Amino acid sequence: MFDHEDLYSHRFDSVPKGIQCRLMTDQFLSEFESTLLNMVTTEDEQSHAIYEIGYGSNLVVNEITDHTLDVSWYADAMERFHEVTISIPRDSFIACVECPKFSLIPYIFVSDDWHENLLTREYSIFCLIDAVGFKEKIKNGSLSRELLISLRDELDTLAAEYPNFSFVSFADSLILKTYWKPGYFVINQPPTYRPESMFKVIEKIRQIYKNVIDLDIYAVLTQGSNEYYGDNLLHISKTKNHVSMNSLGVPFAELLAIETTAKKSIKSHAHPPSELYIDGQYFNSIKFNYKAKGGASSVHEYTPIMKGDVSNYYCASLDSIMSALEENDTNKPV
Repeated sequence: MFDHEDLYSHRFDSVPKGIQCRLMTDQFLSEFESTLLNMVTTEDEQSHAIYEIGYGSNLVVNEITDHTLDVSWYADAMERFHEVTISIPRDSFIACVECPKFSLIPYIFVSDDWHENLLTREYSIFCLIDAVGFKEKIKNGSLSRELLISLRDELDTLAAEYPNFSFVSFADSLILKTYWKPGYFVINQPPTYRPESMFKVIEKIRQIYKNVIDLDIYAVLTQGSNEYYGDNLLHISKTKNHVSMNSLGVPFAELLAIETTAKKSIKSHAHPPSELYIDGQYFNSIKFNYKAKGGASSVHEYTPIMKGDVSNYYCASLDSIMSALEENDTNKPV
């Protein structure tokens, strides 16, 4: 396969890392190979035929393990900068080829079944919200059962307003989750990723906590893959005594990793407390109004669970983020 001196064919363990690659399904492999071989044998470097084959998306290979290629996949390169950390299994990898002589970046071919699943499955946005000063309220006896039930009722009303979000509350904290899908023009599937909509929900939760129990909140946000694709946002057993978030624990571990790092940074005076702590991939995917001023106040490193050695989180106020968004983006459905 790809037998020519100008072509570099890579095995799974030698796929180039840290550079832009192109991801394609193996249904286009035969046509791609014949077109590429014709291009290099005729030395027709001006030919655009190779770029007219099939469809694909961009990615960067970050790590190669015994079983996977851990990559940054760019789910959207048109409307926003949307990076998602995913893993390509060894048994789904088919081939990788590049042609430096003609400036052809590495093309990674994967099995059609795996590629189809990548584009049709659901992904998630996650948010952890915590009330500031809740322990003090308990200690001074200013929290009553009536207030907590009122808080729960207000959250019930809000949840009814946003049926595409799951709300799991613990009085002093909440976990929010919503689904999204990448665009896939072959089946007329539009992209449904709207990270801006989460800020509108957080704003309403902030108001509820302030009005009901007179406390401020902070929120931690991240986004990424979810192995429970195709299921409801929540699973509640028939006996009503088992609730599943229909998600692996990894996304919540990421949220806690950011929160833990932020708390340590606040204690060491590396940065002040903030309303929002936003994972770098999430922050970079937000559509900001280029004319607006504001957004994040600072950026800091944390050690993630599934994204390599180091990632970033951004500190920001909710008002500064919302004022910097493109007009009406918070009202678009997720």
